[in-house]
This record gives sequence, structure tokens and C-alpha cells, in this order.
Amino acid sequence: MIRTSLQTRLDRLFPAIFLVALLAGCQTPPAQDTAASATTADSACVAACDLKKSQCESRQKLRLQDCEAYRSSTDGGKENCLARFGSHCVEPAECLAPDLSICQSQLEGCLSECPAQTDAPPLLGRGEALSIDTQEDPGADAPK
Repeated sequence: MIRTSLQTRLDRLFPAIFLVALLAGCQTPPAQDTAASATTADSACVAACDLKKSQCESRQKLRLQDCEAYRSSTDGGKENCLARFGSHCVEPAECLAPDLSICQSQLEGCLSECPAQTDAPPLLGRGEALSIDTQEDPGADAPK
């Protein structure tokens, strides 16, 4: 029986692929302190939410400044407008104060999407919890 070159190649390639798959499967993942990374992610999320809130507040204040600048630019032109167009002049609307409650609502929504902080003890390299035993000093009560 004559073997084709493809069968011969597959017969040689299969054990090599199998060996690589076995070795890759036995590799342990790098040790990570999951408690520390969760806290870092939480603080990063909170910082991002705080940044969004401050940007929202800045936009609200800028909106008020733009409105006031527009009103002040049209105040002197009211007489000119009445002279040119008669009663068809439109009074600019009153400028509203910045609505910072919108920013607070956005902050609360953003914070609700942040991962919850874990109160678990810090983990060692392979997921074992670090235990701290408190020991009393037997000589602490001895008279000096």
C-alpha cells in the first residue's frame, strides 16, 4: 500500500500539533492580585465619572456665558431693530442658570455602572487568600 505525501505530512504534523497544544494547556497564567486590580478599576471608573461631571458642569456654565454674551450684544441693537423692522423685533429669551442637577444625575448613572468594590482579602500569587493571624505577646503583661 502506497501512502500519499499528504498522509505522510499529516502523520508527522499531528504529533507536533498535539504536543504544542498540551504544553500550552499546562502553562499557568501569570499571578495577579485580583483584589488590587478590581480596586484600581473601581477608582479609574469613579475618576472617569468625576471627569464627566466636571465636563458637564463646564458645559452648563459655558451655555450661560454664551447666552449672556448674546443678550448683551443684542441689547444695544434693540432701538436699531425697532427703527428698521418696526414691531417685528424679537426679544431674546432670558438666560437660565446652569442646571447642575443634570450633571448630578449623569454622575449617579455613571457610578452605578462602575464595578462594585470587593471587600475580599488580598490574594496571593495563585489565588490563596492572605490570612493575618493576630498573636498576643505573652510577656506583655509581665511586671518589669
